[in-house]
Amino acid sequence: MKRIIPYLGIFALALSVRAGHINNLAGYDHEPPGRSECEIAASSVSRGGPLGNIFVADSGPSAHLAPLYPWLLGQVYRIEGCTSPQSRTHQETLVTIVTCLGICLIPLLGRQAGLKPAAGWLTAFVVSVFPCNELFETSGDHEQPFVTVGLSLLLLAFIRLHEVGWRSPLRISIAAVLMGVLALAGPTLMGVAALLVAAEFMTQQGNRKQVLIGALVIAATTTAILFPWAYRNHRELGGWVWTRSNFGLELAIGNNSKATGYTYHPQFFELHPVSSKNQQQEYLRLGELEYVRSRGAVAKAWIRDNPGAFIRLTVVRAELYCFPPHEFVTWDSKQGLIAYVTAFLSLGTIAGLLGLFRVNHPYRWLFLATIVGFALPHLITHVEGRYRYPLFGLSVLLTVDFLCRIVSWFFKGAANPLPLNSVRPTRGPTVSSSGTLS
Repeated sequence: MKRIIPYLGIFALALSVRAGHINNLAGYDHEPPGRSECEIAASSVSRGGPLGNIFVADSGPSAHLAPLYPWLLGQVYRIEGCTSPQSRTHQETLVTIVTCLGICLIPLLGRQAGLKPAAGWLTAFVVSVFPCNELFETSGDHEQPFVTVGLSLLLLAFIRLHEVGWRSPLRISIAAVLMGVLALAGPTLMGVAALLVAAEFMTQQGNRKQVLIGALVIAATTTAILFPWAYRNHRELGGWVWTRSNFGLELAIGNNSKATGYTYHPQFFELHPVSSKNQQQEYLRLGELEYVRSRGAVAKAWIRDNPGAFIRLTVVRAELYCFPPHEFVTWDSKQGLIAYVTAFLSLGTIAGLLGLFRVNHPYRWLFLATIVGFALPHLITHVEGRYRYPLFGLSVLLTVDFLCRIVSWFFKGAANPLPLNSVRPTRGPTVSSSGTLS
C-alpha cells in the first residue's frame, strides 16, 4: 500500500489539474463530437455503421485510421448518442483518465530504467501541472493519449526483456501481445519496436539468438492480432492493409513543391480530402486504396526528381519537430511558452541521452531507439505539435534525469562522476560499488 499511495497522489494531482479543462475547451463549448477524423469514424461505429465514412458521408469502410481508438470511442458514443453534448463529456473523461494513467507510468519507467531516484517523480509532477498540453490530453479528438501510454509500456517491456537477456518466455509473450494491441492503436509504435529489437540485437552479443527468437515471436503474435483487421480491409477495400492506409497520402501532403514541413501549410486544405472537394471526388472515384497509392506514387516521383529539396524539407521538419517557431504553435494561446519549452526539452533530451551514453547506461540504446523510431515517420512526411506530444513525458524525464546528475555531481564532486542509481539486480548489467557498470 505504501508503494501505491505516491502513484495515487500523482494521479489525483494530474486529474485535478485537468478537471477544469474537461468539457470546457476553447472552440468546443459543449458541442457534440464530430470534428476530427477519429470522431467521425466513431460516430459511424456508434450508429451501427462501418469504421469509415470519414471524408465523405456514406463512403463506406475505411482503413485511414488505426482501428482501436475510433472503435472504443464509438462504444462511448453509444451511451448517450453520438450527437449528444454529453458524449463529448464522456469522451473527454475517458482520455483524461488515460492521460493521468500515462503520467503515473513515468516514475515506474524511471525506476525500472535505473535513472536518478528523484527523476521519475519530479518528471511526473512537472507533467502533471504543465499548463499547455490540455488540448491533446483532454479533448479526445485523436488517439495521442493512448499512444503516449503505449510508448511507455513498450519501452518498459523491452527494458524487462533486456534484464533477463530475452530468456523469459513469459516476458516475451507479454511484449508480443502488447505489441499486437499497440499496433491497432498507433502503427508508429511498430517502427519504435523495430528499432528497439535492432538495438537489442546490437547490444546483446551473448544473447542474439534469444533476441532473434523473441523478435520472431513478437512479429508472429502481432501478425495474428492484426489479421482480423487486415482481412476486414481485404474484404471491404480490396487490399491487405495491416495497420492503416494513409502513408501515401501523408507523404504527398509533406513532399511537394509548396510544402513547408508543417502539416497545415497553406496548400494542405487543397491536397487533403478532409477539406478539399476535389480530393473527395477523386477519393470516391478511385476508392481509398487506389487513391492513396496514386498519391504516394506522386510523392515518390517528386522525391526522386527533387532529392535536394527532400533533404532540405527533412532538415526543416526536424527543426520544426525540435524547435518550433511561435507561429506554428496553433493549438494553444500560450504560443511563446510552448515554443520555448519544446526547444528546452529538445536540448534536454539530447543532453540526457549523451549523459546516458557517457556512463554506458544499460538502456541508453533503448531510449535512443524509442525517440528516433517515434520521430522518424514524421520527419519524412510532415510535422505538427500533436505528433510530437507522446514524446513529451519521455523528453521531460531525460531532461530531469540529466539535471539531477548535474546536481549530484555538483554536490558530490567529480571523484565519482555522474553515478547511476542502482539498477535492479537481475541477470542484466549491474552497478558496481565504484559507480561503474559491469
